[in-house]
Amino acid sequence: VALEKIWEFINLMNKYVEDKKPWVMWREKRLPELSYFLSSLLEGIRIVAVYIYPFMPSTSLSILSQLGERKEELSVEDAKWKMRGFSIKKEAPLFPRIQK
Repeated sequence: VALEKIWEFINLMNKYVEDKKPWVMWREKRLPELSYFLSSLLEGIRIVAVYIYPFMPSTSLSILSQLGERKEELSVEDAKWKMRGFSIKKEAPLFPRIQK
């Protein structure tokens, strides 16, 4: 049940992207709105990383690391919504493509 709820949240974030159309915000130079959108989306991704920790701890910590958060362990307190800036770091892909 927990993973189903996590996927529901991920689907809501996908719908948020489709509804808000950030590429249109960029094209129309609606930069404050785009900034808020991206911060909200990154915060949602951060929370997903916290929720998947019991199931995929190394993936969870990798996501957090790429968002600029270094953690060794997570707690329920880490799942609270907190709008703040992120320092994005490009690291190795979470799920590398399998070459056939």
